[in-house]
Amino acid sequence: MGRYRRLVKIHEDTILPKEPYDFKLTAMCYASCWDFDGKQAYIPFYTSSGMGCTVASRGEEGVVVSVYAEKADDEFIESGLSVAKHVLGLDEDLREYYKIIEDDPLLGIIPRKYRGLHMRAVTSLWEGVLIGICQQNASFRQGWTMVLNLRRILGEVLQLEKLNVILNTLPTPERILRQAKKLKETKVGYRRDTIVNVAKSFLKAEFEKLEDIKGIGQYTARLARVLALRKYDEFPVDRWFSRLIPYAYESVDREWSRQKVERYAEKLWGKWRGLSAVLITVVTAAEPIQEALQSIREGTIDLMPNKPAPMTLWKYTKP
Repeated sequence: MGRYRRLVKIHEDTILPKEPYDFKLTAMCYASCWDFDGKQAYIPFYTSSGMGCTVASRGEEGVVVSVYAEKADDEFIESGLSVAKHVLGLDEDLREYYKIIEDDPLLGIIPRKYRGLHMRAVTSLWEGVLIGICQQNASFRQGWTMVLNLRRILGEVLQLEKLNVILNTLPTPERILRQAKKLKETKVGYRRDTIVNVAKSFLKAEFEKLEDIKGIGQYTARLARVLALRKYDEFPVDRWFSRLIPYAYESVDREWSRQKVERYAEKLWGKWRGLSAVLITVVTAAEPIQEALQSIREGTIDLMPNKPAPMTLWKYTKP
C-alpha cells in the first residue's frame, strides 16, 4: 500500500459536450479497466505540481467531471478540466465528419447505430508514442498486452479517496529510464531499445519531429499524433491498412502501396483521414487482416464482440 499515490477530490464541474455526443461509447473506446469501469472514465494526468486524475461520468445536464489531486491547487483544476475535454472530445464537433461517412461501407455504421462516438484520445504525445511502439508489427491483442504490461509493471499506482479505485498509469520517460531493467518483464521484445531511446529523446527534447527519433517510423509517429494531438490530417499506413483499404472500398484483393493508400484516404476523408484510420480499427474490432477481410466479405463486422477489441477491452482486462 505504501507505493500508492493517494488523490483526493478537489473540484467538480459539469461540461456540456458538442452534439452529437455519446459519453459511454467515447469513454470505452480503446479503454482498459483502468480507464473505464462501465460508468466512469478515469484520466490520470501530470502537471508541474505533481499528479492528478480526472473522473468523468454521464450526468443529467452533461458530463460530470471531478478532479482528484494530491493537494488542492488551481493548476490541477485547470489541467483536469482541460484534459477531460481533450481526451473525451467534449469540444469536438463531428457533424461535418458524420456527413462525410454516412454512406461509407465501413464507417457508415457509426452515424447510423453508434452516433456520438468520438475517438478517446491520450493525454500526451509521449503516451501516444508508447502505444504506437507497442503496435509495431503486432496484432491488437499483442500490442495492447504490451501496453497493459507497461502500466502494471512500470506505471504509477493511484488510489482515489472514497471511490475505492486503484489505477495503474503509463510510465513516464523518467520511470522508464529509472527501471529500464524491468522492461524485459513487460514482454515488449525488440521494442525495449526503442522505448528507452524514445524516453531519452523526450527528456532531452532533442528532436523536432517524432520521425527524427531512431526506431520511430511513419506509422508510429502518425498514430501518436492522431491519438495525442487529434491531428487527423495524416493517415498512419501499415500493411494492415494496405490490404484492408483496397478490399473494403474497391473490392481489390491485393496490397496497395503506402503512397496509394495515403492518396485514397485523403480523397475519401480529407482532413479527417487520421480519425477514419482509428475508427476503422474500431469498426472491424481490430481483427487480424485475414479475419477482418472475411468479416467484411460475409457482412459480419461487430464492434462489440465477446472478446477483447477496441470497444470491449475494458471488460476483458483485470486490475
